[in-house]
Amino acid sequence: MRNISRRDFIHGAGIVAVGGLLSQCAGVSLGPGLRPSFLVSPAMLLSRLRPHFPLRRDYQGLASLQFSQPILAMSPQTNQVRVGLSTLAAGLGRQVGGNCLLACGLRYQPENRAIYLENSQLEQFQLAGVPSQWTQGFRQITNLVGREYLTRHPVFELSDTFGVGLLQSMRVEQGGLRLNFGV
Repeated sequence: MRNISRRDFIHGAGIVAVGGLLSQCAGVSLGPGLRPSFLVSPAMLLSRLRPHFPLRRDYQGLASLQFSQPILAMSPQTNQVRVGLSTLAAGLGRQVGGNCLLACGLRYQPENRAIYLENSQLEQFQLAGVPSQWTQGFRQITNLVGREYLTRHPVFELSDTFGVGLLQSMRVEQGGLRLNFGV
């Protein structure tokens, strides 16, 4: 049997104690090796995304595209968050509604303890009654919005006292974003 140093014992006991306290909080549990983990619900992520909408972008001075009403879907198979947006295209005195779907990865930025969407890919774009071959310009705008706009705003920020130690990993689950902490 290996001798455990006093420092290791106190460290381990501290993790168990704090983990036990955290497990009393909603969404917090002890993960593998008694390390705390936290499940960030889609509603929590969406609450950080919604204030940035509606968003309007112009296309070559001829038309505009407005994005609104974001919704999120978790995709554990690809470890991505899908962002659905209502769209409203306007041009030549006419407005047409539709929707789009962007698949996004996740990035943790330790400097400000924030999680951002990244590497968005347009999966779907539709405008009611408009053939897809006529929507190429709007698809380009949507890709730019995903790459440049969604990546600027954090979808979750860790408080200074959140978790024990550092964020070790994050993965998308059906019920939300699982954050695993360690020291």
